[in-house]
Amino acid sequence: MNCCPGRADSDSQKPIFAPIIQNIIDTNTCLGILSQKGQNAISIIFHKLVEIYPEDSHFRAHLARYLCYIEKAYKPAIDLLNEAIEIDADSSSAQDPLLLHMKAMVYSAYITQKVIPEIKKQHQFEPHGSDIEDEDFNELKANLKTAQELFDNVRKMDSGIAGHISDIKLCLSIIDLGKALDGTDTATFLEEHRNDWYLDLVDHANNLFEDCKELKDELDDEDKERIEDIDRQLKTIREGIPATIAMYTQYLNESP
Repeated sequence: MNCCPGRADSDSQKPIFAPIIQNIIDTNTCLGILSQKGQNAISIIFHKLVEIYPEDSHFRAHLARYLCYIEKAYKPAIDLLNEAIEIDADSSSAQDPLLLHMKAMVYSAYITQKVIPEIKKQHQFEPHGSDIEDEDFNELKANLKTAQELFDNVRKMDSGIAGHISDIKLCLSIIDLGKALDGTDTATFLEEHRNDWYLDLVDHANNLFEDCKELKDELDDEDKERIEDIDRQLKTIREGIPATIAMYTQYLNESP
């Protein structure tokens, strides 16, 4: 029985599960919510696999994926992945980039599925900011730093694009958060944040995309489609940059 997906996740909102697990999800989901019966069945499968194969790092890692994506239990997922990485280190001379990528994706999921919604919720009630919102932003930045360090390690170890695509999507999620909080279009948002960390995220995402394009000839059709999807998502930002430059130029020309 193979419970492991053949390809690394690139989007924490759309995790990849093996057919046997996906079938349980599909047949036990109503209105986008997985039933408790379905959760229990998947949990039993992954826990039993870890019990039967305690020295297999990947079964432990995929239990972590279940805890992260289905139960939203991020801390236990990180703990399991740390155990998986330690087990793998004892049996191999080189780190497994897939395990590092899984760990990075837990941090990404924590940001996109918990921290960002909390910031939006706080902003709804405190439009001008609050101490709680500031704390959430500090938590976002700390977890972003950890996730991006892991993605960077994956890119250094692996010739694929999973570490690129996942990092870009995380950046875009945070940029979308900023635009939502400001309530502005892309050009205005980039102009207003031209000197802060949001623009650093834009630069980082664009640089990673350029790296992806250089690898395109070596990729399969599915990865090429992932690059095209990212290209479409980045298009709005790229189109906003000239407008931002024009706005800034006009501001300089009108300054005394």
